[in-house]
Amino acid sequence: MRQFDQTSLKSEQPMVFFATPGMLHGGLSLQTFKEWAPVERNAVIIPGYCMPGTVGNKILSGEKKITIDDKVVHVKMQVYNMSFSAHADSKGIMELLSHLEPKNVILVHGEKEKMRQLSHKIKDQLKVPCFYPPNYSVTKIVTEPKIDVSISSRLINRINLLYQQSALLYYRSSANIFIPHCLLVAKGDNLELIDSDQLCPRPEDLEEGVPQLFPTDTDDKDPEAPVTLYQN
Repeated sequence: MRQFDQTSLKSEQPMVFFATPGMLHGGLSLQTFKEWAPVERNAVIIPGYCMPGTVGNKILSGEKKITIDDKVVHVKMQVYNMSFSAHADSKGIMELLSHLEPKNVILVHGEKEKMRQLSHKIKDQLKVPCFYPPNYSVTKIVTEPKIDVSISSRLINRINLLYQQSALLYYRSSANIFIPHCLLVAKGDNLELIDSDQLCPRPEDLEEGVPQLFPTDTDDKDPEAPVTLYQN
């Protein structure tokens, strides 16, 4: 193993030369390829995937005449392809997604047909929405918003008591928690679940005989803030 010397590119001595980039689209690897490509005894090993349009993709496709910098390069050297990449393959991506459990997946690097196949695989096996948008496009993803809801201590105590009395034993195995006789109060930007008996009408707030409900134990300093009630 020796330090690179520019003159070695024209040397007649046998050698193995490692250079980047692997797709031969520029840099030292392309410079070396132009020097060595016309000689039959030479060979190049492409380590993995090459994007369409790159020199690497062209020689893997069997092209024997390639124009580089307005000059035609005759490819007489032997061309090999080896599956070696720093990027995760399909199996690695599936394993990573299984571990992360994402809500959505966007594929941004690869051949269109391969990304289409992987997208269907992700949707079918992981049941996760998957997108592979073209370059410079806009992708809209609908997400479920996270809503914080406070629960009054009085309601929690009553539910705990019901569980102790086995009154809600049927619902313990369900992922959906059943909370009977409660109200969801929206006041400003805050939501709170409260026990239904925490609300009562006040005579001064009656309108045409219809009671308006207000929390009896609220510490809100703004009595004019709007209150919206939803009953379960």
